[in-house]
Amino acid sequence: MVSVAAVLAPPRNREGFEDDQPEAPPPVRPVPLGDSPLEPVSVPHTPRRVLLVDDDAAVRETLGEILEQEGYEVTRASDGQEALFLLVWGSVDVLVLDLAMPGYGGLWLLNRLGPAMPTVIVYSAFEYVTEAEVRARAGSKVFRCLRKPVSPPALLSAVADAIRQNPR
Repeated sequence: MVSVAAVLAPPRNREGFEDDQPEAPPPVRPVPLGDSPLEPVSVPHTPRRVLLVDDDAAVRETLGEILEQEGYEVTRASDGQEALFLLVWGSVDVLVLDLAMPGYGGLWLLNRLGPAMPTVIVYSAFEYVTEAEVRARAGSKVFRCLRKPVSPPALLSAVADAIRQNPR
């Protein structure tokens, strides 16, 4: 048990003022603090946040579940416009982005990302655009390119590498 010395306050009269009469110093008595102040504080683990963008609902759900099983907090979006909204109003560590989507696709989103963007992993069949074209258009915005269909180990490795690259 840990204890500290506490000094008791001088006695006060009925009006709440200290008495003018000098007295002996107040006694010192140990006050137990308990164990909690000396225990290390445990900070809860905050899962890393991944935004998964794919127009195919089945792929979105499957890849999302794989990431969630590894402890990631996954938000899903069906196109670039929805993803942009989520990026503006949320906090994301890694963006996993399909390139070929109808409407607002992956390249459209990449062109709108500013300097405070998350780490970007692009995955695609690369049937409409090559990986070299993606890198030429998006520059340093793309951390890694993966080819569809993405295997779970390749996805998990890419996300883990992206987080190691940009720790909080």
